Parts: sequence; C-alpha cells; structure tokens
Amino acid sequence: MEISGIDHVYMETRSWGDTVRGWESLGFSFVTTWGEDGHRAGSMVAGAATIVLAEVGAAETPAFTLHFSVDELASTNERQQSAPHFVTTTPPEATHWGTMLVRFEDGDGRVYVVETKSETT
Repeated sequence: MEISGIDHVYMETRSWGDTVRGWESLGFSFVTTWGEDGHRAGSMVAGAATIVLAEVGAAETPAFTLHFSVDELASTNERQQSAPHFVTTTPPEATHWGTMLVRFEDGDGRVYVVETKSETT
C-alpha cells in the first residue's frame, strides 16, 4: 500500500458560516453541497486542494482528518507490517461516495484515512 497523495482534508465545524467565509477568503469555493441547516456539508476546492467541510452540533468535538489516496488497500497483515506504530481503528469499509477506506490512529490519537477509488481490498 503506497500513498499517492492527499485526497482531501475532512473538517467538521460548529461555526458553519464563519468557517465557510474563512475558507472562501483563502480562495476556496464549493463544488458541491449537501444536507440541511444544522447538518450541512460540502466539498470546497482551491487549485489542487480539496476540503470536505461538515457541520456538527454545539456539543460535539469537531474532527479533522487527512484522507490519503492509495491505488489499492493492503491486507490487514500488510498494513500492520508497513505501519506498526499506527493502530487500525476500522477495517476496510465501503463509503457512500464510492470508495473503500481504512482509518488509522497514531499514538497521540490523531486519525488518518487511506482511501482508494477501487472497490477491492
């Protein structure tokens, strides 16, 4: 499993309007949006950079996750051998946006995702 790049940055926010305006001031704009007031989301792009922004409730802790692109997901044994200092927190799973992904966590509790457009694991 070799990372080929950063697919997108996933960010949750409790301050939807302020966060959107902040990213727009840096040149990002929505290419797609979904959801309703209180749980809005969308994909913002500036150049080659993509952010997926999602609104969460006031009581929730907003997540921030890097999604890395891979051509194909490695088997569980291959993942454990190639990244022994990371803990796999979810097995390969299909997403509703048409990819397969695996979540990892480092020793400080940061979450990372490797994701492939391929439907194979």
